[in-house]
Amino acid sequence: MAMKLKPILLLILALLVPLVLSDVFGGRKAAGGYQTITVVSAPEVQRVGQYSVTAHNTATGASLQYVGVVSSQSMHVSATVTEYRLIVQTREGSSDIDEYEAVVFDRSGSFTLNSFTLAAG
Repeated sequence: MAMKLKPILLLILALLVPLVLSDVFGGRKAAGGYQTITVVSAPEVQRVGQYSVTAHNTATGASLQYVGVVSSQSMHVSATVTEYRLIVQTREGSSDIDEYEAVVFDRSGSFTLNSFTLAAG
């Protein structure tokens, strides 16, 4: 009897260990919660940030200039949709830098701006 349980236990361990290690070492989580993106200079984050300012300008007729992303989070909504929440720095002409919170949906590389509001602070 003990010999028959050994392969089953090994199989269970083989399936569970990667899941536990992924969680411990910061692997991507399933849908349901925001995860901080620590490297805001990553090309993907910068692309989403630039898109948010361009989309806002197009929708409102504003002329904000993209400066950069200062913080970012993402959440996997489904297998093909990621929601980004960014704090984006902008400037209009020679004015001071303002920060906006942008929420952008990425549907397999196609972006949609959900909101773009002046950040508190």
